[in-house]
Amino acid sequence: MKFVFPLVLLTLAACTPKDPTVGGGPVTDEITRGGRYNLRIGSPPATVYARLQALGLEKTFDRINVAARTPYGHPTDLPVPLGNYDVLTLETTTGRTDRVVLQFTDQIVDVIERGGGRLDSIPQWPAALPASQAVVLGDSLTTLVPKLTELYREEPYASYALILPDKPLDRPYDPAMGSYNVWNFTFSEDRDAGVTERHNVSLRFAAGELDVIRVTRERFERVH
Repeated sequence: MKFVFPLVLLTLAACTPKDPTVGGGPVTDEITRGGRYNLRIGSPPATVYARLQALGLEKTFDRINVAARTPYGHPTDLPVPLGNYDVLTLETTTGRTDRVVLQFTDQIVDVIERGGGRLDSIPQWPAALPASQAVVLGDSLTTLVPKLTELYREEPYASYALILPDKPLDRPYDPAMGSYNVWNFTFSEDRDAGVTERHNVSLRFAAGELDVIRVTRERFERVH
């Protein structure tokens, strides 16, 4: 029995997560059983998203990255409803960079910006078209996609890529997120003696459920 006790202690020490130190580099843990934070291994994507909404309020982060999601080529490819997001960016894929950013609040287009590097606010896009055919401030999201669909029937608009932002947690779950196997988010927490700990979290899904929670933590001195 005297050999069993040290072996048990050694096993427990190996399973205990190591805390990072300032200047000591990152420490990564992979959780495949149980859970971390309020997230549980084996949960379906919709349940994970609901728990992320609560965790975001607690840890002060408001978006998650859906890894490997590429730009859409046509308005009809966008997830439905579009109101699950708060921004849609249209950007040229060839030639001179032209970017149009549409922001939504309460299912209404309330900001339109256009430019290459610098963006300027505009009342509608394209400016040369009548309001009935262009995207106009105050348009509802129910009319936005049909208008974009008509614009995409001809150049140069048909060559614009459609880009969604990181998923805002204050909007409902987008079922299309369940098609992607990796979600990422980051938050920071203050520690004692002027130290901040950053958490980079990667959620890996397999067979329709949360399979791995990968947490990389690193500590820094706060700069005042």
